[in-house]
Amino acid sequence: MKTIFDNIQEGRNHKIIEQCIKDGSINQDSLPYCYSLFSKTEFSRYRSLKSYFLQSIFTYDHLFNIEYLCKHLQITENDSYALKTAKIKRAYFPVTSHNNGNESEIQELIFFDVELESSTLTFPNENNHVKDALISVSKALKRNFFIMFDNYFAGRSFSLAAAAAGLLKEDKLKYFAFSGEVKENANIAKVENLPAKRKVSEEKDLFFVSPDSVDNLNQLTKLNAETVDIPFIQLFGKQKTELEKNLEKISGNEIVNDYKIWVGILGGDKSLVFTHTEEMLENTTEVWDELLLDFYEKINKLYQLPYYVNIHFLGSLSAFAFLSGIVFGAKNKITIHHYQDGSIFRVMDFSEKSVRLLKSKTKKYEKVKYSVGYTETESEDAAIVIYLASHNPKNDAQEYIKSNLKCSMLFLCLENNQGNIDLNEEDWIKTVAEIYSLVDEASELIGKSIRKYHFFMSIPVPVAFGFGMAYGDYKKIAVYNYDKSLSTYKKVADSDLSKNLKMAF
Repeated sequence: MKTIFDNIQEGRNHKIIEQCIKDGSINQDSLPYCYSLFSKTEFSRYRSLKSYFLQSIFTYDHLFNIEYLCKHLQITENDSYALKTAKIKRAYFPVTSHNNGNESEIQELIFFDVELESSTLTFPNENNHVKDALISVSKALKRNFFIMFDNYFAGRSFSLAAAAAGLLKEDKLKYFAFSGEVKENANIAKVENLPAKRKVSEEKDLFFVSPDSVDNLNQLTKLNAETVDIPFIQLFGKQKTELEKNLEKISGNEIVNDYKIWVGILGGDKSLVFTHTEEMLENTTEVWDELLLDFYEKINKLYQLPYYVNIHFLGSLSAFAFLSGIVFGAKNKITIHHYQDGSIFRVMDFSEKSVRLLKSKTKKYEKVKYSVGYTETESEDAAIVIYLASHNPKNDAQEYIKSNLKCSMLFLCLENNQGNIDLNEEDWIKTVAEIYSLVDEASELIGKSIRKYHFFMSIPVPVAFGFGMAYGDYKKIAVYNYDKSLSTYKKVADSDLSKNLKMAF
């Protein structure tokens, strides 16, 4: 008696047959024919049916026939049982239509994470391009495995996904789509239509991994990380060569030197890890706000990676670093670096500890002292002048405040060693925390409530950034930067005017 399985090549029967296979609704008489899906050349393109049937064999005991399985998969009995109990991992890869290179879709491969005795890597009736690609992957990984696919495709670009399934943890694989050709020597060669493949991957909310981001399997294993370390440099008024030197110095740190992988995965835009201008910043709120938006967008993108992201920050302008710290906030991992005497030093590391240490309130001030310049009873504003670096801003700031703001003034400076903070992390954190505490208590110190805070600062960049992180965007502020060409201060940010002076997270 004929069954529907005798007409498997009739396209109209595929959906019915597929459902029967998934349900395990196959009688014993049809088993030999179904097992031949794996080996007969006329069934080479029936990848989804083969995939569903092999999974059903391992799900429904009445379908598991060791003799048929060994014969049609060309494996040993030990391999049959090993496949049945093997851990399965899934990896995704984009494929491009041959009719139109711009039409792509995401497909899935199923990887049986098991070392087989036999050399079978996939179904025996799979096409030779796929078999050859899997042989290269097997040699590159120095191990055997078994792979099947959920649909038909042509080409070898899937092989990067196959290697990824062999190397990466399951909880990492789910975030990525892979496209590249793996060579026997573990290098990864470029393939066609990468822009279209990136587009469809991102449309499916998958990060795209290709030879543009990893060029060998050793780099691919970096995707198993839990935390990724990425530099971010701010540099103004310096040539691009200086920027490149600083990037080279900071990425010389072993834990940071893989950052180009993450930049590649995010699209390959090298400027993602810096804000740079060769000219000195024009001291206007419009220019500074535009650059704050640049910083806001870039760190938002970096922290979208499916990892704990730890930024290694190196700045060059205190006032802008303070504003950037406000944008960054106090919720994410970060390591803050300091440039001194041609070298870069790590001065505050929040990769393992809470940034909220910077917000530790205290009444005991060991690093910073204060004085009230004067109290202006007619104004609800207050100017905060902070002097920790070598240049004393007090006189210039005071002149500007009296002429333009006519408000109260609080002056902060170091208790000792003015212009010099030891390269000791505890000292830097404590200094920031004391500044935060004093500014938070400013209304009490001045003796009147404060509507808006006006900041003038000459402080090390890491302190400025850390203070901004601690301070956040909860109060009205204005920030001023000294303009050498005018020999006075100019307002560069104002929470009432600046659209991008807000926390990113």
